[in-house]
Amino acid sequence: MFRAMLRLVKHSAIYGTGYVLSRALMFFLLPIHTNFMTKAQYGIVTELYAFMAVGAIIYSLGLNNAEIQFYITDSDREKRKRLVSTAFYITFIWTLFLSLIIFFGRTFLSGLFFHSKEYGSLVSITALIMVFDVVSLLGYNIYRAEQKSQFFIMIHFLQVAVIVVFTFLFVVKYRMGPRGVFLANLIGSGTAFLFLLPVLSGFFIKTIDLKLLKRMLSFGLPFIPAITGLVLINVADRFLITRMLGLEAAGIYGAGYKLGMTINLIVIGFSYAWHPFYLSVSKEPESKELFSTVLTYFLLLCAIVFLVISFYLNDIVRFKIAGVTFFGRNFWDSTVIVPVVMLSYIMYGCVMIFQAGIYINEKTKYLILISGTGAGFNIIGNIILIRIFGITGAAIATFFSFAIMAVLSYIISDKFLKIKYDFIRILHLIMAAAAVYFSYKYFKIDFGRLTGIVFVLLFLLVLIVTGFFSVKEREKVRHILARLWH
Repeated sequence: MFRAMLRLVKHSAIYGTGYVLSRALMFFLLPIHTNFMTKAQYGIVTELYAFMAVGAIIYSLGLNNAEIQFYITDSDREKRKRLVSTAFYITFIWTLFLSLIIFFGRTFLSGLFFHSKEYGSLVSITALIMVFDVVSLLGYNIYRAEQKSQFFIMIHFLQVAVIVVFTFLFVVKYRMGPRGVFLANLIGSGTAFLFLLPVLSGFFIKTIDLKLLKRMLSFGLPFIPAITGLVLINVADRFLITRMLGLEAAGIYGAGYKLGMTINLIVIGFSYAWHPFYLSVSKEPESKELFSTVLTYFLLLCAIVFLVISFYLNDIVRFKIAGVTFFGRNFWDSTVIVPVVMLSYIMYGCVMIFQAGIYINEKTKYLILISGTGAGFNIIGNIILIRIFGITGAAIATFFSFAIMAVLSYIISDKFLKIKYDFIRILHLIMAAAAVYFSYKYFKIDFGRLTGIVFVLLFLLVLIVTGFFSVKEREKVRHILARLWH
């Protein structure tokens, strides 16, 4: 079990480190967006990103999810060729068809989103970006399934680097505003597609397996409503804030939300390693104990990152790069939502862990119920809470939506794969993190720049003193440290 855990940690670390580096680059976009665009312009960017998130689900037909599932469970090379070829040809044809519809309806969509027809060209660009992104995902999945995380990250990092460079060129130098943002994204997505095409073409054969396609669609189509519900949780708040509070409020919310999603670096890195991992070890006798341990340590790591970011939040947004603050001064108020957004994505990580039993048993139809319920609560929660708490209400609605999804995922998955999660120990962890967080907030103890570090160390000390770590775990840590020392 320990070796299996190390394998998960290794690939999670590679994905996580890669995403940290990628997001470190992406963070250069926040100063660009918040210093060289108005709040209303950034609101347009935020809303179109939301449109792309929803559109990409329909573009994919769930075939990317079916591809990685069947690729891992069937090791025969010829079957894998039929799988990848079928997924690629159908996805490519379908995405081009949808993009043509969007192109001809671009002025209508621009009027629908922004009450103006002048942004039709931006809508067209987003359609082309989605073609590249959705088809590229099939190539990324091959690297994930084969646990070649380093290649996955290299190409992803290149994509992000290209986006950052061209965003700087288009938005800062040529002052192209939102158009520059999406042209840069188009170039980055096209670059990733070109680099992933060789790995995809290695599986190409001149046929579409209709029988396999039917099986793939049976597995993958439930992901359309399921992931749509999930994406609605992520983007409905932007649409509702725009309608209820205006584009400027949507811009402020979008900036704070992006900073709160920093913790999503861990969640994403973990998720890319987690899916192939649990499919590959599900038949091992110790797998259930392993899954339980994964949840506990995932939450421990998230708690540490949550505390660090919370303690240094004001320093982060005021950090200067070449005389320009990390967040434009007009966006500093957005930090109020950051802790809630971080908690939301920690909860989403729990959703993914709990859903292992659903995926292993190919019961994807239940994902529709889970995400649909979460989306319903999210929309209702946003409508009610935005009126009461403004943009903070939207963040709170997101947290409770993911919490509902986590509960449903656990209950449903438990029917197919019974795992005894250590909820007492998890409660212990939550109480310790909460105690340290609120002590920092309300007691105003100041050690200068070291204050955050002191409180994080205090959190770990509380866990040690109160017996969170078992004797076996402490011995294992001592053994590893001793080997590293010698």
